[in-house]
Amino acid sequence: MTTEIESVDFNNDIEILPIEKWLNFASGDNESVFVALPLIQRGSVWKPNQIIDLWDTLLRGMPMGSLIFSLMPSGIDVRRIGKKEMIKTPAGSIGLIDGQQRTLAMLIAWSNAGEMDRRIWVDFADKRGDGHVFRLRVTTINQPFGFQKASPSAKLSLSEKRDALEAFENEHKVKNPNKKELFEKAKPHFSKLPIDLRLLVESWKNTKGDKSTWIRDIEDKLDQIKNEKIKDEELAHAKSNVSKFADALIRFFNLKIPLLKVDSSIFNPVEVGNSDNDDEIIDPPLAVLFKRIGTGGTPLSDADYVYSVIKHHLPESYSLVEELHAGENIASLLSATDLVMTAVRLAAAEVTLNNKQMTDWESPTKQEFHRLIKLDGFLEDKFLPLIQQDVLRKAFISLTELLQYENTDNSKGLPLHAFPVLNRPLVQVLIRWIRCVQAKKPNDLKTVLNKSREDVLRFIMYWQLCVVDPRKASLIAFQHLEEGITNFPGQEIYKALLASKAAIPIIAPEKILKIKEDVVYTSGSNKLRGWKRFFIKQDANDEEKQVIQLYQRWWGNGNRHIHPLLLWLQREAVAEFEGSPVAGREEDTPYDYDHICPSNHWGDWTGAGANTDSLLQFVEKNDDGKGHVYVGNSIGNLRVWDSSKNRSDGKVALCEKLKLDDQNEGRNELLKQSAIDPLQIEGWRACSSGERSWNKVRALAFQKVVEQRAFSLYERYYNELRFSEWRENLPEAE
Repeated sequence: MTTEIESVDFNNDIEILPIEKWLNFASGDNESVFVALPLIQRGSVWKPNQIIDLWDTLLRGMPMGSLIFSLMPSGIDVRRIGKKEMIKTPAGSIGLIDGQQRTLAMLIAWSNAGEMDRRIWVDFADKRGDGHVFRLRVTTINQPFGFQKASPSAKLSLSEKRDALEAFENEHKVKNPNKKELFEKAKPHFSKLPIDLRLLVESWKNTKGDKSTWIRDIEDKLDQIKNEKIKDEELAHAKSNVSKFADALIRFFNLKIPLLKVDSSIFNPVEVGNSDNDDEIIDPPLAVLFKRIGTGGTPLSDADYVYSVIKHHLPESYSLVEELHAGENIASLLSATDLVMTAVRLAAAEVTLNNKQMTDWESPTKQEFHRLIKLDGFLEDKFLPLIQQDVLRKAFISLTELLQYENTDNSKGLPLHAFPVLNRPLVQVLIRWIRCVQAKKPNDLKTVLNKSREDVLRFIMYWQLCVVDPRKASLIAFQHLEEGITNFPGQEIYKALLASKAAIPIIAPEKILKIKEDVVYTSGSNKLRGWKRFFIKQDANDEEKQVIQLYQRWWGNGNRHIHPLLLWLQREAVAEFEGSPVAGREEDTPYDYDHICPSNHWGDWTGAGANTDSLLQFVEKNDDGKGHVYVGNSIGNLRVWDSSKNRSDGKVALCEKLKLDDQNEGRNELLKQSAIDPLQIEGWRACSSGERSWNKVRALAFQKVVEQRAFSLYERYYNELRFSEWRENLPEAE
């Protein structure tokens, strides 16, 4: 073991490196050691608040824990941090087993790491963050103006983004800047004198850690970015923080990181006995390691573990993931672990299993996976061909072409931004069907798939609303997707899902009104209704229960304002949204769920003074007192809206927001994009005026128009997807 910068030997069990040395290795700036990231692909990506917490720890000079690595074989195709091209690992390469996210977060501020999709800022003029030594902010490619100060992972409101964009355009004399330009030039919203942490670190290295020289350089930069809005005392405060930050960089560059080596045998499969006795089932070594290490890092899930073992023994799987992620298809929107687990499940479905077969291939445990890879024919005959012969990539491309919205050729399809909300069990069902068609009709694949397009889209949208147990539903669907099948068996799967209670039935709009109209429309009450709208009485029959359960899911349960079905209902507008629909990055989602009647108007508003202004006095008190929330967060009061557009404001009245008073095509187009029927114009106008001042007439008008739009959207959903074709000859059909 050595702690000298000039000498590193990763054959040692423990190696202690200066943090600068480690980051030079990881970034590729120092090529004497090749660091492959990641060896294990985790499903999670660190949120801005986690990045800020890590850097606050480092700037305090506090240890961040150890990293765990393993030596890698040579000749494996990998991609270096910040680089797009694939290269093969040279001899002596190391793979990072634990510490991936911490290393990636540090490399954001390391210029030699290449292009990153996140930036870290130090605002020298602002007060330090809660519990932090400096005010740190994060911006991303999809959120170029950053996040909320008080909640660093919460997105800015639409109105704040509008203000930030307007200020950016005025400062840079540009109109409609593209994403890359915004990311490279924009600064965090609400910031005063921010400087990119990467620039601060680079300056420190260029000045060779000379504190006084570095301070002069940064003070000059503060003078350059100062504008007329910055007061002299704020500039003086900022410059006083520069010296403090220099001390923080000294602490940072004095840090050392312990790297612990584990033998590659940790990836070897565990021997599993032939008995079902739980005493004979033990965790594989890698799982035990992650269960017991005390780094405070992200736990290794079953899926992460499966991928890591497969990648260790079959490096081709890593190349498969890279190829799938490189394409413009559904596969590019799934995580690496989801892709590999999909390949595992497809291969398992195609191999003949013995009596020890698992009952759930969708999410096998670590022990179940090791049983699977020991089955004759699984790896060689089924799994390897999937990842070596391009069949899985072609299946994903076929699925994407089948589903993607096109105004003329596939007007009922899904816009690209809707693909990430398709969960893994559903995607696996769809890919399994395509694999069946590939095997039966390889030369006529596209034609055969297109014959089932409408039924597949109907099945997907039904799943989104009505499946209550995705894992169970997926298992049932797989039972109906046997080799040789070509037409998608949507109705048969639907019937099986109902019989197993993995899903609830779809119900015709007219039948909902006939059975339970009071769930859809308020009658006999002069108050805003809350959860009791969906209260199931003890004497309710099965049909009433089904209606209430279905419509409650459609309405949105009243406590969340996330309605993914709007992505399809507004598919023509959503297809035009900019931004990358990256899966797994909620804070980076390039669209927002925008309240049509702004939540600023009704969210727990108690009135500015006079009691007559209070919305809460028009809410049912014996109905949890949250009727306004159930109305405001209903699908009837939400639209999906592009985050980069500035046509919405959190405070502006509806008449202005929706251009209700403009008698022109522009208004009609805006309503169409927002999925608002022109027949509802008067209803929205009636609840528009007054901003945060409410009276009984306005409150009831608000509830009424939300109910109208919610039911109108359901009618569109049911009729445009032609669910009546499924309901023919079924017990619940009329």
